[in-house]
Amino acid sequence: MSLLLLYWGIMHAIIGTKNQAKINIATDVLAELFPGVIPTVSGEDIESDVPDAPCDEETKRGAFNRANAAAGLPGANIGIGIESGLVERYGIWFEEAWACVVIDSTPHYGYSSGLPIPPYVLATMDTHDLSHGAAMRKI
Repeated sequence: MSLLLLYWGIMHAIIGTKNQAKINIATDVLAELFPGVIPTVSGEDIESDVPDAPCDEETKRGAFNRANAAAGLPGANIGIGIESGLVERYGIWFEEAWACVVIDSTPHYGYSSGLPIPPYVLATMDTHDLSHGAAMRKI
């Protein structure tokens, strides 16, 4: 059903956040991917069902959980979820972001390149027993 609506130029995406910057980015990306279609993107507060500081596959799962729940809301023909978290590779901690787009119950994924977490951020996390987000707010 969703692909047929897209064919007719009708697109309503729901993204699992109220963050206006993410809503604007999703709108711009959808407009670029589907020329001739004017997307409407609305945001909803949707829980990721993963820890506040997700690690490893939790980040991907959080993006899927948000996108899947958004896709199931009335009026949505696309659900979008974006989640950032930490991953350790080769003894180095990185922050990465995952995006999931659900169309017709099928998830589609993308993720960012990892950005190394600076040593002073890791030290703040360890010293004060803080999550990454809480350490960044403290700094």
